[in-house]
Amino acid sequence: MQKKINKTITIIVSLTIIVFSIISVFAVSGIYLDKSRENIENVARISAESGMAPEKIAQYVSNALKKEIRVTFISSDGTVEFDSEEDPKSMENHSDRKEFADALEKGEGRDTRVSQTIGKSTYYFAMKYKGGVIRFSALVSNIFSVLFVIVPVFLILCVIMLVIATAVSKKISKSFIKPITRIVDSLDIKEGISASVSDQIEYEELRPIVSNIAYISARLQKYIRRLKREKERVTLITDNMVEGMILIDDESTILSVNRSAAAILNPDFEMGDEPKKITELTNDDRILSMLKKLSEESSAYNTVDIDERYYRVYMNRSEFAESFGVIILLIDATESVNSEKIRHDFSANVTHELKTPLTTIKGFGEMLENGIITGADDVKKYGGTIFRESERLLLLINDIIRLSEIEEQTIELESVRLDEAAFEVSDILSHKAQQHGVEIILDVQNVTVMANKSYANELLINLADNSIKYNTKGGYVKIIVKDIGSRALIVVEDNGIGIPKESQERIFERFYRVDKSRSKQTGGTGLGLSIVKHIVTYHSGTISLKSSVGKGTKIVITLPKIQ
Repeated sequence: MQKKINKTITIIVSLTIIVFSIISVFAVSGIYLDKSRENIENVARISAESGMAPEKIAQYVSNALKKEIRVTFISSDGTVEFDSEEDPKSMENHSDRKEFADALEKGEGRDTRVSQTIGKSTYYFAMKYKGGVIRFSALVSNIFSVLFVIVPVFLILCVIMLVIATAVSKKISKSFIKPITRIVDSLDIKEGISASVSDQIEYEELRPIVSNIAYISARLQKYIRRLKREKERVTLITDNMVEGMILIDDESTILSVNRSAAAILNPDFEMGDEPKKITELTNDDRILSMLKKLSEESSAYNTVDIDERYYRVYMNRSEFAESFGVIILLIDATESVNSEKIRHDFSANVTHELKTPLTTIKGFGEMLENGIITGADDVKKYGGTIFRESERLLLLINDIIRLSEIEEQTIELESVRLDEAAFEVSDILSHKAQQHGVEIILDVQNVTVMANKSYANELLINLADNSIKYNTKGGYVKIIVKDIGSRALIVVEDNGIGIPKESQERIFERFYRVDKSRSKQTGGTGLGLSIVKHIVTYHSGTISLKSSVGKGTKIVITLPKIQ
């Protein structure tokens, strides 16, 4: 502002000086020119009054008066009879000259023009004289030579005045700006304006401005504090959201992105100070294509998989801050999608598993009803098949109910000794083990966990039962229970037929069987190991499997102990 005031004052003063100088120069030059013309005319009149011959007059003007004035005598017909500087014979007729014609007509004549004889601008004054016209002339350049003296003087004066004006303008502008500078210096964006500043202001006109600034500053501080609290609250919420949230403007520039969104789309992304486009955060074609759709629709939705997890992506185009933007939400739906798949697969498998025994029961029942089977041996044979299929169907239903109970977490927990559970399982399965020619070996310690006793027993029964069924004659099943610090270790190991490597990842899936024909013969439902995994998961445990075909299988489980 001070520079602008300095510049303005300097320009105004400079223009004033320049205009004044130009007017002065022309005024002085005009006065000088008028005096010069008047001087020529006075010389002419004095010379004419002498009545001397033109030649004498020329000598008198040149020698006595020391004037550089040309004298010419022209007859009434325009013929030049005498000229003090040129040969009259070489000069043309002057009857068409304005000053000559005016002199003949009025007694005197004047004109300023470029002389045809000497080729320079000249002032002419003519008078009637002795039957003709005597003319006195002088070069205009001689008259204006004064400018070469006047102009430098004026230029020097202009420079001096400009320097003085610049210094004065700086001082004046500084005095004008000083109160404003004091106000600015006292204004703190954090603390506001000092209350004592108003008393220090020299100009009354500025006091209302200071008061208004102080009032606005106080209001501004209040709004800033409120906005800061709101921003901190919003930042706290968004940064701690499990869901990813991104806010972009209508040109796809990121306005805000929380930590969850960055972790999902690009863990290496940093917002920084420079504005960034959404393509710098993610180049996923599915997300970018959804953004393109928003030019025609107000919202978009899709489920995308990123790094083996599923996310539901919601986009809404909204108006905020007088412009359009897009809010993007990324919600982890992995569990939901997987559960949906499991339910779909479970429904299909249950339908298939239930259909087989029911079809068998229905078929043989229909044959008995229609009297197709009448022999006692046939009745006994097919009745036994119906019984076995019914029993298999009941086992399948019971396993499905158990899975449902575990998933719904409706079971009650209690203190369970795993060594006692191992002994009970050994007693229950001892007869079956003898039938298969398999030995059960126990290596247990006193370990107590918080669990459901029924399901703890079922966990061991399912594992041991599988090891018995899928074993060879003369084999063994070893149950190990040990204390390993904060956790209990359960190992069920056998030297049976083993599990192929390609099936090991799917062995805990529902209804999955490695050898379906053998499972059918042994009465397996395909849910035993799935139930085991659900029991372990419910009790916050871990489970792993190691198996080799022809060498046996080893399943290792850890459960947290009672602290």
